[in-house]
Formats: sequence, C-alpha cells, structure tokens
Amino acid sequence: MNRFSVRARLTLWNVGIVALILITLGIGVRTIVHTSLMTGIDRELTERAERIRDDSSRRIRFEKGQFIWLGRPRGDKEPRKYPIDGTPPKEEDKKPNATPDDSPRPTSGPPSPTPPPDAFAPRLLTRNGDPVGFFRSPAWDKGSLEASSRTHKIVLKYVIADEERYRIVTVPVKVKTDGKTFTPDTEPAFVQLAFRLTDIDRGLSALDNALLTLLPLSLLVSGLGGAWLTGRALRPVREITLATDRIAAESLSGRLPVSGNDEFSELSRRFNQMLERLESAFERQRRFVADASHELRTPLAIVTANTSLALDDETTTTPEGSRRAFLAIHGAAGRMSRIVGDLLLLAQSDSGILPRENRPVPIASVLQTATEEAQAAYRERTGQSGATIMPPEPTTAVVENADRHFLVRVFVNLIDNALRYTPQDGCIALTIEVDNGSLHILVADTGSGIAPEHLPRLFDRFYRADAGRDRGRGGTGLGLAIVQTLVHSHNGIVTIDSEPGRGTVVSVTLPTK
Repeated sequence: MNRFSVRARLTLWNVGIVALILITLGIGVRTIVHTSLMTGIDRELTERAERIRDDSSRRIRFEKGQFIWLGRPRGDKEPRKYPIDGTPPKEEDKKPNATPDDSPRPTSGPPSPTPPPDAFAPRLLTRNGDPVGFFRSPAWDKGSLEASSRTHKIVLKYVIADEERYRIVTVPVKVKTDGKTFTPDTEPAFVQLAFRLTDIDRGLSALDNALLTLLPLSLLVSGLGGAWLTGRALRPVREITLATDRIAAESLSGRLPVSGNDEFSELSRRFNQMLERLESAFERQRRFVADASHELRTPLAIVTANTSLALDDETTTTPEGSRRAFLAIHGAAGRMSRIVGDLLLLAQSDSGILPRENRPVPIASVLQTATEEAQAAYRERTGQSGATIMPPEPTTAVVENADRHFLVRVFVNLIDNALRYTPQDGCIALTIEVDNGSLHILVADTGSGIAPEHLPRLFDRFYRADAGRDRGRGGTGLGLAIVQTLVHSHNGIVTIDSEPGRGTVVSVTLPTK
C-alpha cells in the first residue's frame, strides 16, 4: 500500500471540506446580495404604489399624459400642480411664493408615450390592459392586472421584455383624467410601475463570475497547503516507520526518538515501553531456554551414562550393578519428570488455561498436609528430620473459591525451601492471621537469609541466589515461580523479607471471599 495514502486522503478531505464551505458561503453571499437588492427594489416600488393608491382620490390627477400631484406649498391657500413619477414633490420645489407657472414641469417637448423602462414611471391602464388618456404605453403584464382586480391589492411580479428582466408592481387606483373618473368599484383603473433589472443582473453575474473564479483558485491553494501541512504533520510517522525498520528481534535495545508533547510523541513513548517489555520477554525466554536446557542436561547425561555403562561394563551383569544403574536412571527420569511437570504448569498459567477447582478450603488443614509432605520429602532426600516446625494456632479460617491441591503445593514448596536452608537446630514457624477479609500466612525460618540484591529476582524461573546449591540439594529453580503463579491464580499476593544471618519470612495473603 502506498505509504502516502493517508496523506492523500487527509488532503482530499481537507479540499472537500473547504469546497463545501466555499460553495455554501458563495451561495449564501449570492442569496443575501440578491435578496437585499430585490427587497430594496420591492420596497421602493411598493411605497410608490401605495403613495399613488392612497392619494389618488384626493391629490393625484392624470392630465395631458402625466400624473399631477396637487400639493399645497407651505403658506399657500391653494394647491399647486407638480408632475410626479410616483414620488411626492421635493421640498425645494415647494416655493412659498411660487406661481402656477413656476411649478416644475417635464422637460420641453411633447411627453413621451413610453416612460423610461429603468425609471419608476407609472402607466395608467384599464383592467384589460388598455392605456388610459394620453398614456399610450401598453401594460407590462396583463396577468398582474387581473390578480390586482380580484384582490384589490398590490401585486409584484417579474416580467421579461425585449430580452431584459423587469420588476413590476400593479396597484388599483381611483383617478380622474379628461373628465372621466375610474374607481375600483365601478370601472377600475390600475397603475403599473416597473424597474429594469439589467444593472442588477449584470452585478449578480459579475459576482457569480468572481465566485466561480475564486472557488477553484481557493481549492488549489487549499489542496497545496493541505498537502504540505499534512506532510509536516505525518513526518513523525515516517520517522517512526524508519526507526522500527531498524529495530529487529535481535536488536530490541533500540528506541524511538521522543521530542515534544504531542500525540506522536506519546505514541513513541508507548512504543518504547512496548519495546522494553518485548526486550525483557525475549531476555526471559532466552534465559528460560538456557536454564531449562541446563537443568535437563544433567539428568539426561545421567541416563545416557548409566545406559552406556549397563551396555558396556561387565559389572552391570551382576544384580547389584544393574540395580545401581537402574536407580540412577530412575532418579534422573524422576528429576526430568518434575522439571517437565513444573514447566507445563507454568505454561498453562501463561496461556490462561490453568485448570483449578473452586471450593471452600480450611487453611489449617492445608498447612498440616503441606508440613507432613515437606518433612517426608526432606527425610527421604537427606535421611534427617530437619529443623523444628512450629504449627500455627488452631483456626477455622477458610479460603473461599480455592483449589486445595494448589494451596498444598504452595506451602510444600515454601516449607521445603525453609527446611533446605535452616540448620537442624533451627526453627520454622507457621502463623495464620485474619484481617479484613484476608488471610495472612507467614512461613518464618531462622536460616542463613538472602542477600538484598537477590530478592527482586527470587520469583524468576530457574533463578538461584546460589547458582550451585539448589541443584545439589535436588531443587529445580522453579519452586518460587510456581508459588507466585498459584498464589496469583487465587487473587493473592506473596512477598519475601530476608536479611543475611537473620532468616527469611515469606508472607502469603489470600482473600477469604
């Protein structure tokens, strides 16, 4: 897979999101501008139409092709006439001393029959769309006349004339022209005002072109910038990839560089922690294989030597010679069997498939059985009774959900270790303490003790504080590892406290529930 695929996907996502934002923003801006412009035009058209409609019965006349506003200048008693396009006269046109001849008039020459289409010039029409009076311009839209006739309300509509768009407003009015009066109740007349939208459309078209030009340019800049930023952001990933390529199973001591406090730095720290665990696991595995091979080599050598002796030596032809050879082979086979059995138990525990029972077990009975088995094994191995073992005080304490066989094996191993390193005149004390739903079982001896530097590794497999003494005494180096494994399977804790010359105390804590 292309190692830049993540970079490409992130860049595409970035461009897609930016495109969505820009398109949404462009549509929004275009809509707001269009709505704002059209709202202003509609408002102006509507205000002019309402002004014509409201004042048509009193102050507006249609004379000689134009609407006349009958305004009353301030201080005058008689109204004056002002030509209008749908707006009231300006204040400067209302001169207090003006005469009728001073009134503003249209430009010289005959009035144009068609008002400028981009002005708010009115058109007076009948319901059928025919022009009224001297105004010869036809209706902008006859459908608006019919709608306004039915509702007697102002009607706004878009129309297209001469390939240009217009916004028109239609309003019913009461108006007098050439002696004839038009009213909505008898013979209605309508005024239509129009505004040419050519300039508006050109402005909106320019805005559309600008948006369509800026959109691809923005996406191009966004894509290039996103690719560059994504490349910088993913640079630690490439460094991690190169570093991991250099770290193989044979060189797990290597570590990733860690700089900063971002997510990639945290990933590097976690990866280094994993490497430390892997390195430790590989080291334990190598040590375990070496120790297991060393432990099995001795009994295998004994078996090989005795079988060779039995085959080649004439002394084995006697019953006594054969017995000695078979006893040696039997002892070596038994030692190998114990080692293999211990390794199998540890392997089952590591795999999480350690079979065990779950039933209430009295702890006093466990300690009694363990003491008897440990003493019997010690006598069989050495021919001596060993140190004195002081039993615990009688108790009815019970370990719930326990496996009796496993607990017996735990304390057999602990008592056996105490017997190995405690002199004949020494003492081994067993103590049971109950505290807040937990049992504390102590195995304390008066032996030689253990140096502090050995304590952290006592539970390692095949580890010996004295590399040669356990093998000479029949140990396999797996006893304390099995103790820890079985105690942990009961959700318990085992600790060792020891000082050279003062003995050793092993504490096992087990939950009672």
